Order: sequence, then C-alpha cells, then structure tokens
Amino acid sequence: MPSSRLTHSILAALLLVAVSSCSVIRHVPDGEKLLDRVTIVSDVDSIPLPEDIRDYTLQQPNYRLFGMTRWQLRLYSGSNPESNNWWNRSLRKMGEPPVLIDTLLTDRTATRLARAMAGDGYLDASVRTEVDTSIYKKARVTYHIHPGQRYYIQDIAVETRNPLLPPISLNDSLSNVYQIGIRSGTPLSPIILDEERKAIARYMRNNGYWRFSSEEIYFEADTTVEGDKTREKMANLRLIVNGRNSHPYQVGNIYFHTDYNPFESDLAVEELPRIDSIRHREYTVYYGKKGRYIRASALARSVSIIPETLFSEEEVERSYIKLNALPIIRNANIRFIERERADSLSLSDSLRIIDCHILTVPARSKSFEAEILGTNSAGDFGAALSIGFVNRNLFRGGEFFNIKLKGAYEAIRKGAHSFMEYGVESSLRFPHLLFPFISENTRRRLRASTEWKIGYNYQTRPEFDRVILSAQLNYSWQTYRHSQLRHTIRLLDVDYLHLPYIDQEFAQSLPPTTALYNYTEQFILGSAYILNYTSTQSPEKIGSNPFTARFSIQSAGNLLQAISYLTNSKKDELGAYQMFGLNYAQFVKLDVDLANTIQLEKDNSLALHIGIGAAFPYGNARHIPFELRYFAGGANSVRGWSVRTLGPGSMKVTPDKTFFDQMGDIRLDMNVEYRTKLFWKFRAAAFVDAGNVWTIRDYENQEDGLFRFDRFYKEIALAYGLGLRLDFDYFLVRLDAGLKAYDPQQTGRYKWAITRPNLSSNFAWHIAVGYPF
Repeated sequence: MPSSRLTHSILAALLLVAVSSCSVIRHVPDGEKLLDRVTIVSDVDSIPLPEDIRDYTLQQPNYRLFGMTRWQLRLYSGSNPESNNWWNRSLRKMGEPPVLIDTLLTDRTATRLARAMAGDGYLDASVRTEVDTSIYKKARVTYHIHPGQRYYIQDIAVETRNPLLPPISLNDSLSNVYQIGIRSGTPLSPIILDEERKAIARYMRNNGYWRFSSEEIYFEADTTVEGDKTREKMANLRLIVNGRNSHPYQVGNIYFHTDYNPFESDLAVEELPRIDSIRHREYTVYYGKKGRYIRASALARSVSIIPETLFSEEEVERSYIKLNALPIIRNANIRFIERERADSLSLSDSLRIIDCHILTVPARSKSFEAEILGTNSAGDFGAALSIGFVNRNLFRGGEFFNIKLKGAYEAIRKGAHSFMEYGVESSLRFPHLLFPFISENTRRRLRASTEWKIGYNYQTRPEFDRVILSAQLNYSWQTYRHSQLRHTIRLLDVDYLHLPYIDQEFAQSLPPTTALYNYTEQFILGSAYILNYTSTQSPEKIGSNPFTARFSIQSAGNLLQAISYLTNSKKDELGAYQMFGLNYAQFVKLDVDLANTIQLEKDNSLALHIGIGAAFPYGNARHIPFELRYFAGGANSVRGWSVRTLGPGSMKVTPDKTFFDQMGDIRLDMNVEYRTKLFWKFRAAAFVDAGNVWTIRDYENQEDGLFRFDRFYKEIALAYGLGLRLDFDYFLVRLDAGLKAYDPQQTGRYKWAITRPNLSSNFAWHIAVGYPF
C-alpha cells in the first residue's frame, strides 16, 4: 500500500511538473505578444475607481487557476502545434489559446473606460494607455485614468408636455420602488439618469399608459453653472417627459385560450381553437382539443389583471409568474389588443380600451419514474427499488401530487434473517393558500402554496422491528414587492416512532444514550417558521456579491403540555407527562445560516458561510430527539471528518462510543471556499472549514461535550482541503478531499494534525450533489 501511494504521488508530481514546464508563449507567433497583465489605475489616489471598471475592458489575460497559475494556457501550450492526433486535440480542447494583444481593442477599451468614468459623473475623464513590451513575446497594458472633476446636480426642473400624464415629482410622487436617486447634490451620472428614465417609464406603464417608452423621456443638463468652492463643477438638470401621443388604457375583456400551440404562433387570436367555452366571473375561458383539463376558477385565481382597471405592467408580470408556477402549464403568453369602445368618445374622453388574451400551453399531466440502487453495508450486499408517480393536475387546478413507493433488501451474513425496509412518501401541493379569512385582494398580492406531506416507513431486522410515521402541513408565500423574502410556516409537524419488537439481549447491549435516542418509542408534535432571503444580484457580474440568509425557529410539545395541564394527566416515574402512552418531546430550536459569494474576477469567486444553531429541551423532555440533534463532519460541515465523527466538544472517541454519542444541541459552522474553473464542465475549489457541536447539558456518555464559554473556542475543529466539481448547470456533482488541521478530540501536540497530514486517520473523502452552501 505505501509503495502504491508513493507511485501515485510521483506520477502526479511528474504530471504537474510537465504541465508547469510548458512555455506559455509556445503558441505565440513571431511578431505577436501575449497579453500578460492588464492594470487599471487612477492618477488621483483620492478618487476610487468604480467596482465594475474591469467589465469595460475588451481584452483580459488568460484565465488563472486560483488567481495564480495559467493552468488552461499551459495545457494548450503542452500540445504540439504541428500535430492533430487525439492527444494534442484533447490538450487544445481542455486548454485555452493564448490571448494576443490587439492594439485596436486596446484603444477601444481606453474609450470605454473614459465613458465608464463619465457615467459616474466624471464627464471630463481621460485615459492614457501604456504598453510594456520589454518581456520577450509578452505585453503588459496599464490604463491610466485621469478622472478630472466630478459634476454634481444643483437644481432639477421637471417638464411634462402631455397634460394627460400623471404629474411627476422626483422626491414625492414616485414611490421608492421607482426612485433611483436623482436629487440636488448628487453626482451627474448618465447611467443613473438612464435608470431614472426607465423607472419613470415603468411608473407610467403601471398607471395605464400601455405603450409608454423610456424614449419619451430625456434630460437636458446645463454644465456652465458656476459652482461653489467645494464643488466647482455643477449642472442644472431639466427632465422632459414628452409622451405627446400617449393615452391611458383600461383593461376590457379577459380571455383564456387553454390549448395554445406555439408552433401555430402565426395564427391570429381570432383563429385560435374554441371548441368549448365557459364564463367565470369577469373571465371567459376557451378550451381546445384537450377539453376542460383545468378549471376556470384556477386560471382566474392565477392572474392579477382585473377587468375595468387601468393597465399595469406590474400586474402583467405577476400574472406571468403565477401562471408559469402552475405545474400543468408549460408556458404562458399574454397579449393585449386595442379595440374601439362601444360608446362614442368625446374630445375630453381620452381613455382607450384593450382586451387581454392569455394563451397557455398545457404540460403533460402524469408521469412515472423508477430507480434501482445497489448497496453494500460493511460487506452485506443488498438492493433498493423506488417507484414514483406524479400528477401535476390532480383536481384540475394545478395541484401537484407525488407518491413514491420504496423498498430495500439486504442479506446479512451473520444470522439467519435479512434486513428489509419498505415505505411510502406522498405529498400534495396546492398553488395557493388553503386558509380561511384571506381576502381575494391579499391572495392576488402573494405567490403562495399549501403542501401536505405524509410518510410511512417499516424496517425489520433480526434485532428489532421499527415503524416511522410522519406528517407535515406547510404554508409558503412571498410578496411581489419583497420577492427576495420567502416565508414558510410549518403549521403541523408530526413524527411518531414505534417499535413493535426489539430483542432484549440486543437492547441490553446498547449504550444508554443509543437506547434512549433511537430505540425507544417517540412522539413529536410541533410547528416551525422559516424565513429565506436571497439577494437579486447577478453572480456572474464582477463586484456583485450574492447573499443568502436563512432563519428558522421550531418548537414542539407546548400544545400537548397544555392539554396535559387542562386534563390533569398523571406523570410517569420520571416526572414526565405522556400522550397515548408515550413520552412526548418538548423543545425549541433556533438556526441561522448566512452565505455570501464574492466575485473576485471572471470564474474566480470566494464563498463565505457561517451557521449557528441551538436546541433547548425543557418541560416534558430532558433530551432533544435524535433526528433533530446536530452533528459535525461530512460533506456540508467540517470536511476533514467523516459524517457524524466530530464532537461533541472535546469528547474522546473510544471503542464504546457510537455515532449516537457524537451528536449535540449546539452547532457552529464556518466555511471559506475559493472556487475556480478548470476546463469544460470541471471546477475546482480550495476550502478551510471550522466548527463543532456541543451539548446543552452534561449528558452521560458525552464527557467533555458540554458547551462552556471559557473553553468552547479551544474546541473548534479546523480542516482544509481541495475539491473537484462537475457542473452541468442544472445540477452539480461534488468531490471533496479534506484533511484535519486542528483536532480537539486529541490531546497535547497531537491536536495540531496539520503537522502530520496522513491519509489514514486525518483524511476524509466526500461525494455530494450541489454546493455545500
């Protein structure tokens, strides 16, 4: 084994040396220069450059792995330019050709950088380009930006040339949703001015002006204004809203066409299939060959456009979101057609009428899926089979029904019996809130769903039989104004563990905590609230930092304890109430997770994560149920440890300990991960993880696991490692290799495992789907 590892290490080292030794200028033709470095500097140190300034460059050097080595260029350079065999073609395909400096693009970049500075208020900015060609076949470009003085807005005047348009006051009339930031004293930024134009145009379209465009708005700036001593460059701004031929539009009739075929998109609305029709309130629904596969009430509930109201672009967008959220609808298209009013229009009556036609493409309503897996647990071979059925339109209202049957068999070498498991999982999701006393207006403002889940699992082994029942009722919603926030209330959360049979000899051989947490009957009745926040910034844009946050609070047992009090129930010998002959759990659990991705440059980012959680048993319970306790180690935790092998605290791992003992009531996770691109679909990562779990009380069999403020920081484990990812856009397969750096489970100098990075006791592999955070 050692010689095999040595051989692999030598081969890897030789490959690394071979690739690294490939000259990056091997494929640079004579007379050309490799673009080695691009630097952008400001000639005035006190004036910082915009964060996205590098986005304006038309040429960037070859990509650097982890921001250091040009790995892909070296791969490409390793190929023989005169050979086209498989090996050389593969190297060129995986690699990246050299980026050769183009003086034309360099000049255009200088112009773009000057415009970018002008867009930030530095209207007189200039850019000087310096090209260093002193290195053989390499060129380094430096763009020296001289910002000049910044222009500021002194006064703003607004002129509306169509009396039909609603009045505009940048400080008052426009809500914060449309206010971009123009006011007296702010920089004169053409970029901000253009955003303000778009915002005002959207404001108009949300107030009935269907065809209003930002082209109807323009600014005039007088930059000859004399400024004061502190701001020498000032400008008076004049906002002109033209829109001379604009009219307000009112929504007339609303029609649904439920059997739209996009391949017949040339058909006029009047020619679409109308085999059957039904009238529901103010809406008319036309059905085609598929018949009445969806109820008219479900369609009406999924649109925010209301007849006899002014046109609103915002309501159209909300309708798109809700319609496309229906599982039975594959795609939706909303069209408006202007028509003449039945009554004669007077000169003073400028209101126009548009009819709304909503075209929907139906999706396949039913589907089946099957999955077969092979298993190997400590040499005991087995197989697992699951069969699933999906109905995307169970009650003809876009209800998503899913049921999955699962079965598993494992041949146990020791003993005459085998392990068998079978169960069923089912869920039913409604595309709205099934809750009384919610007004129709409130329903229109929400993107919501109601979901029922139920599960049954039966396990039989020579030592025991176990039945697990679970049920959930979840309400989820988010508003259109604050779409970054998603709320979930788990109104009902039930878990029941029943053991019809357990071998007494086996039960007596279990450690006390193991028997208590996993081999006694349990009953949990609780609820939870979950809040998710996701920023809307683009993760592809340099300088954009996507941020996510998750907060959850879960409690159980309070309702059951209140019933026990009211019914004067008796307590058992341990002083705990029982329900249906079972001790029920009572606890509160809090979790907070924050993650931020900092885009350093193209294909290089830094991901940060911190997670904190705590669970407190009280009242009728002294322990948190096993399924709800925290564990450390694994693919999404401290990756130098295998799953459930770290903690709690500094508890020593001895032969009598099991993974049931390595659980806790408090968790701390901190992760830093540098993500970069290799080639094709392959990505790489380097990470550092820290964290552990602790107990809230001094439990038996969990010595040194108690959380204490005077020592917990000494019990935070550290790990580091490398990862390989295969990114298919719609899902990602991840392979991580972690090494222990600091091990609180050891003593003395052995705590610092980084001094002995072996691949036996201090190493862990992890395979997972998706990013860890």
